Amino acid sequence: MDKRKYFEKNKERKQNKNYENIRKGKEDSKSEQRRKDLEQEDKFRRKLLQRKYALHVMKRDGNCLFSSISDQVYGTDKNSSLIREKCMDYIEKNKLFYSQFIEGGEAQIPAYIQRKRKNGIWGDNLEIQALSEIYNRPIEIYVNVDKPIRSFCNDGDKTKYPIKISYHGNKHYNSIVPSLSSDNYIKYKNELLNKTPGVYETNFIKNYDVSKKFNQKIENINEPIYYDIENDGFDEEEFLYQEAIKDSQRTFIDEKNKNLNKINDHHENENKSNIEYLSDPIIQNALEFGFNLNDAIEALEVCGHNEELVMDYLCNNQK
Repeated sequence: MDKRKYFEKNKERKQNKNYENIRKGKEDSKSEQRRKDLEQEDKFRRKLLQRKYALHVMKRDGNCLFSSISDQVYGTDKNSSLIREKCMDYIEKNKLFYSQFIEGGEAQIPAYIQRKRKNGIWGDNLEIQALSEIYNRPIEIYVNVDKPIRSFCNDGDKTKYPIKISYHGNKHYNSIVPSLSSDNYIKYKNELLNKTPGVYETNFIKNYDVSKKFNQKIENINEPIYYDIENDGFDEEEFLYQEAIKDSQRTFIDEKNKNLNKINDHHENENKSNIEYLSDPIIQNALEFGFNLNDAIEALEVCGHNEELVMDYLCNNQK
């Protein structure tokens, strides 16, 4: 073997070795993160058990939001595909209204709907709000604590037992169900649909026009779509959604930044400006779940760039 061939062979061997080391490092990192996720999930499950609730774990297949909603409204996660389909049918029927809440607005809503119809594509806040409308029930979101950090509300019958789902690292949702010994078990059972899956949803979508209902809210800010969990009323973060509804020219992100910029004076001595923090995806996620910017920045500085640890810190240190 001449020197050139030997050099090329040796170079290839080193590259393969480096690739294997990198791949192994990534796998180890994923394995460690998965271990931490499972530990958090187990702690959360024990907290729920103390409150007489059970955590129904969904498959991590990208359909977990719709599986969790299926478990909540039908008592089984088997109808996730149907619920995804009906949810997107509803959004498509009311696309002019819902286009106000996605980047690109009306021009991008068809592509958004097409993508979200695909199996394995994560559901997000827009779908949660739509599902709250469809099933005429509040949807409460829990993150590693035994009380909700946010509620999506359709302004319907607030006496109805809420849909309860939990959010975990890497965009995963599970279903929270009262145990048999819980006083809430009967309420949960009474809300389960006993019709053939799809019949209720089809009839609702056919006869319901979201724009007629929400046009009144655009004119009346005292009737917000979203409600603060503890106060059952208007709060600062949810005001941003109301502003977006009142005026489709203004986007949710723009209004959130305007509102949050008011606290810039508290961070004059920081090495990083608020604008830079607002561009951080972990900070954005914390704000989306209702935490304020100061607390989110503090959590990021304490925990480092680890979304699960940041969210856990925020939930365990709520002021």
